[in-house]
Amino acid sequence: MLSFFVDAVTLALPLGLTWGALAASTRWNDRGRDPRGLLLASGAGAVLALLLSVLRQMTNWVNREQITLALVVVWLLLAAALVVRLWRAPLDPSQPADKAAGLLSAGLGGVLLLIGLPEVMLLTIGFLTPGGSPFSTETVLNVAGYSLGLVVVAASVLAGSRAARGARRRAARIGLTTVLAVAMASQATTLMRILLGRRLVKPPSWLFQSVVWLVNHEVWFTYALMAMTFVPITAAWLRHGSKAHPEPANPAQRRLYRAAGVSRRRLIITAAVGFGVAVAATTVGRGIVDAEPSLSPPEPLESDADEVWVELSSIEDGHLHRFAYQTTDQTEVRFIAIKKNAKAFGVALDACNVCGPSGYFERGGQVICKLCDVAMNIATIGFKGGCNPVPLEFTVRDARLVVARSALEASAGVFS
Repeated sequence: MLSFFVDAVTLALPLGLTWGALAASTRWNDRGRDPRGLLLASGAGAVLALLLSVLRQMTNWVNREQITLALVVVWLLLAAALVVRLWRAPLDPSQPADKAAGLLSAGLGGVLLLIGLPEVMLLTIGFLTPGGSPFSTETVLNVAGYSLGLVVVAASVLAGSRAARGARRRAARIGLTTVLAVAMASQATTLMRILLGRRLVKPPSWLFQSVVWLVNHEVWFTYALMAMTFVPITAAWLRHGSKAHPEPANPAQRRLYRAAGVSRRRLIITAAVGFGVAVAATTVGRGIVDAEPSLSPPEPLESDADEVWVELSSIEDGHLHRFAYQTTDQTEVRFIAIKKNAKAFGVALDACNVCGPSGYFERGGQVICKLCDVAMNIATIGFKGGCNPVPLEFTVRDARLVVARSALEASAGVFS
């Protein structure tokens, strides 16, 4: 659940903040009218994004990098043109609407969703684990985490957008420009990453290192977007606080003034809390999600000159147990054991032919490969194939699970 929440917030928040800025610019240039052009273009972009997501999963027709490369170039050109229009537009609200800026905002919104929305949509593929049930607790929690992340983003962006209404046009223009500048820097980094990956450009060393740093710290673009979003919010708050309201003609009007102030405070608090949750998700949450799982320490073994064994009573709890054997050449050979059902045990090396000796750990009642994070079918542990651990011969005798030393000695090469 936490993983899907963090990923949803990480991918959707910069998308939402940039789209919100475009919506604000459309309202400004259309003199307060509803941004219908932006909504139509964004709807078309969302439909095309869904189509691209489906095609990427079901066919080989879509080259993701080529499409992204073309769309990013178009987006950057449109964004640069919109910034120019924003600063050429008159601040006088009595002047006619800037239809060109409105069209640019609409086009940017559609292309923006076409670039970023497929990645958000493709997160849904991971809801169902291989071999799992769509009605399992894990699946429900995954869906809940993803949905909660999108709700946090939507609520934060909507509250911030509404709280910014009422800012003076100069402050609004500065806020919109800085948001678009940060978004352009982010898209330019994506463009350079693709060009460098395809060896289409040969930049100087300092530029290459800068791009690498930005790619590895993309979340800072999101933090900058959140900070820039508060420029018009703060301006609107200061203007509202300093504005001299006429003396209320009656108690009802006084209540309206008070309600407007309370509403604005609530919107600002909602946006601030939402952004705070986003920062926590992308820092603490990301650290927890990306933390490398550690293998449990080996449990004690008993042995004689020919065999090693463990008492069945110590491994009958249905959980994963790990053991280690030191070979004659001082190689540590790890093996695992788990009770699969009332009569069968799964015993195998703590390694596989695909991922090597990375090991397995238990999470949520499942046995997981540490390297590829794939859940094993516990019933097939002890059998060859796929990412299953390498089978290890054993016998059950005298209420003990017994493994021959010779089998462990022969497995030293897997761990060396």
